[in-house]
Amino acid sequence: EEPLGYLAYISGIPFWIDAISSLLKHAFGYCPEIYLHAEKARKEVTFEARVYLLLYTSIALAATTIGKQSLISPLLSLWILPALLGQPFLRFYLLAEHRGRKNSPIIYENTRTMSTNWLYHKLAWHMPYHIEHHSWPSVPFHKLGDVHELLVTADGAEGKAILDRGEIYPELQGGNGGKGYIHFNYIFLRRLLQKRRQNQ
Repeated sequence: EEPLGYLAYISGIPFWIDAISSLLKHAFGYCPEIYLHAEKARKEVTFEARVYLLLYTSIALAATTIGKQSLISPLLSLWILPALLGQPFLRFYLLAEHRGRKNSPIIYENTRTMSTNWLYHKLAWHMPYHIEHHSWPSVPFHKLGDVHELLVTADGAEGKAILDRGEIYPELQGGNGGKGYIHFNYIFLRRLLQKRRQNQ
């Protein structure tokens, strides 16, 4: 919870470290995640991790031995660089949808629906309706707006109030992400800077 931690998170570096270490742990059969309590689930995750590890290792070996020029360039330009460069945008986006909410198993309390423009809704497959997406994952993306309308109109004022359940930041009460992703990240970073000044 430091400004440098925010920048590190936005960079995507912690994500890549976690993704690689999780892949290796899972491939070697170590699945400590609380949601993987069933033996069948752990076996499935271990098998999938081994398949991915085998594929990634095969691709890396092929790129470095068989066709250096013919494989490395497309791998870098079509897969690795887009993944690395896209991660900061995804982190910026996901931070707003999940941070500053209660640590709760209740979706309405741990997830935030964001307000954004029409184009971004389309590009993101309506994922800014994030409470709706997590609450009803079987609803097709193009119907999430309809689900949102049903949610906020249910039970009069109670429907709209459900969006504020779990909101930790008073600045976001009454609108629940209503000013968008940039506004949320501004508030989040401002709070980190204020907290740092108070601790000095």
